[in-house]
Amino acid sequence: MTAPNTAIVSRDLRTSSLIIADKFEKLHKNVIRDIRQLEVPDEFNRLNFEPVEYEDCKGETRPSYNITRDGFVILVMGFTGAKAMHWKLKFLEAFNRMEAELRFRDATDPTSRGSQNYIYDPFEDVGSDKMNDILSLIREARLVHGKNAAKSIWNRVGLPIFVEPILLSAPDNGDTMDRFVNQALIVTGDANDKAYSSDLYAAYTTWQQREGAPCLNSATFFKRFALQAGNIFYGPHGVAKFEKSKSDTSLYRGLEIHGDYIREDMVMFQ
Repeated sequence: MTAPNTAIVSRDLRTSSLIIADKFEKLHKNVIRDIRQLEVPDEFNRLNFEPVEYEDCKGETRPSYNITRDGFVILVMGFTGAKAMHWKLKFLEAFNRMEAELRFRDATDPTSRGSQNYIYDPFEDVGSDKMNDILSLIREARLVHGKNAAKSIWNRVGLPIFVEPILLSAPDNGDTMDRFVNQALIVTGDANDKAYSSDLYAAYTTWQQREGAPCLNSATFFKRFALQAGNIFYGPHGVAKFEKSKSDTSLYRGLEIHGDYIREDMVMFQ
């Protein structure tokens, strides 16, 4: 199952040359070369390719770029093959989804339309009778079939998706690992989506510090995290699960780390 993945796009609607190199399976130095060889106007280059630096695993400073949607489209235009097309589409889906989330957040801000007294009604373009019917159906689905069924109907009829700060919904009984998966990961079920064990623990420590959650050492973390593999989660576009890679025990497939918890020292960037 493939789902738009906002982990590859930041909240300022940018991706990075490091992420592009990882997903398109290219050497980062070659992506940097391709960016520098683009025959685009200086103004386009300035607006869409922001030069930044990161620290590699040796502690050395290396160049990279933060890239807008337009910059991404120009850069990957020459990438060919089935896998390249797969990731082109996933990146564009991620850009679109993040843009929609930001638009909805702006729309629900009472001050966003020039009036401090303005209150946004997300259902204002839907007739009241039709809306009452839809909400009644959702309530009935929730009572009879459970929360996931109600969410499925909610999403299918095009009602606003409330995704902040939790990007997916799994049963949460207060367990630390459940909350970590709920808030810091995106479970897609797509075998092409992968996360290394060391990166997952780095994301956990970042999440733990922000949330004030219990501090688990790496051994305890991996023991408890392994129990989550194979469970069904409700992701952005339906149910999905992730599994430990059979060929590489340090790798999990079917999930990605949410952009808020990605660090540039992770294995995925090396």
